[in-house]
Amino acid sequence: MRKQLLIVGLVAIVNFSLSLFVNDYWLNQISYGLIYGIVAISLGFLIYAAGLISLAHIALFTVGAYTVALLNLYWELYSIDLLIIYSFLSSLTASALIGLISCRYTKLHFIMLTFALSEVIHAIIHYTYGATGLPIPLVVSQSHPTTIMGTTIIGQSRIAFLRMIFFYYLLLWFVLTAVIFTVFRESPFGKALRAVKHNEERSVDVGLNIYLLRTIGFAASGAFTGVAGGLWSVLSGLVDPHMIHWDVGMEFLAYSVFMQSIVVGPYFGALLLNILREWSGLLTIHWRLIIGVFLMLSMTAASKSYDIVKLLRNRGGFLK
Repeated sequence: MRKQLLIVGLVAIVNFSLSLFVNDYWLNQISYGLIYGIVAISLGFLIYAAGLISLAHIALFTVGAYTVALLNLYWELYSIDLLIIYSFLSSLTASALIGLISCRYTKLHFIMLTFALSEVIHAIIHYTYGATGLPIPLVVSQSHPTTIMGTTIIGQSRIAFLRMIFFYYLLLWFVLTAVIFTVFRESPFGKALRAVKHNEERSVDVGLNIYLLRTIGFAASGAFTGVAGGLWSVLSGLVDPHMIHWDVGMEFLAYSVFMQSIVVGPYFGALLLNILREWSGLLTIHWRLIIGVFLMLSMTAASKSYDIVKLLRNRGGFLK
């Protein structure tokens, strides 16, 4: 666990150092990478500790995002700390409900149940708040002060806000998420989840409540995914029901299997995929082909059936 925590600390130091001299474009890319890294770490814990592949995390991400937007727009709540706490609570509630329904099952049945429940949330959001989405005023308002980590901001430009204090706020949440799930992995709870994953019958025989363990793991993973959604809504300034589309959920899975042996490994997958999407979209209208090849290689590298490093080291390995 010490090694994992050391890696988390190094990643945080590197990101903090980069924020001091990179331009606004790259800082924006790193910020989105941190947010999607929170999602990937949370979902990666669920996949590798519990063996549960969830397609509902994009819905939980959207629940957190809409919570921030609704409270900010209609209740005029301008405390980012409170907004993120509410996004945590709302997504925790939603993930607990989804977990209570889905965690009695595993494998294909679990995947399809989470996908179905995600589509239900998609429909509710779409028909309740429309397809155009909701704007998030926050610091662009001259009349309402925004508070974050005890600091009051009023009339500051959005770019200055996102470049300075909000980036460090993102980094703090990223480190907190990585540390929490690192501890979870090595805790008795994480070991019990892995035992259930590998042998359900024997886990039941020794007295483990496998349904409760899975539900708690799913709820914890979903709650932090909702926090990422809340942070994303502040950064983007707009939420809409298209963000809950199933293909984004598949991207979340792609993040989560990147360098699974390192707790912050999924962060690198999220950062690389977002930069690749940005650049490939500028190069060609067939950018999905490039993304598809990247995802194919990521999935192959993550599979136990193939070892890309050995294949590349062994000249002519593809021909044997």
